[in-house]
Amino acid sequence: MEKKKEIEMLRTLAAEDTYFGQFFKKDIEQMCNNIERDYPIEFDTKFNMRAQYLEAELSQERARVREAKEDVIALFIRDNEAAFTKKFYEDCVNLVGRLFIIQAKRTSNIPLSADEIDWLIKEARRNG
Repeated sequence: MEKKKEIEMLRTLAAEDTYFGQFFKKDIEQMCNNIERDYPIEFDTKFNMRAQYLEAELSQERARVREAKEDVIALFIRDNEAAFTKKFYEDCVNLVGRLFIIQAKRTSNIPLSADEIDWLIKEARRNG
């Protein structure tokens, strides 16, 4: 498609009452300028900055959720001396990882199980 045709289509979409026009209205002229200059279409647009901001917010929220899960599991380990049922242990591994559970047990001076020691040895061999 020629640049001129692409620019016309963008301006038409922005002028009409479309979902595209509603979302990109503030960025259409910048997008047209970018096409004219052979820049990436999203260069210096607000929607791109909004997406980056939302990605950063999502990343921070995921970190907060992971930290909350770790806090709850670490408290359980400390307060219950790691009295896991097999199923609950595997659920916790799926939530925070086996290494975190091992670290939490060490922090609380709770002995590691034979399976945890074997897992550590296996990991050490794989990474060593």
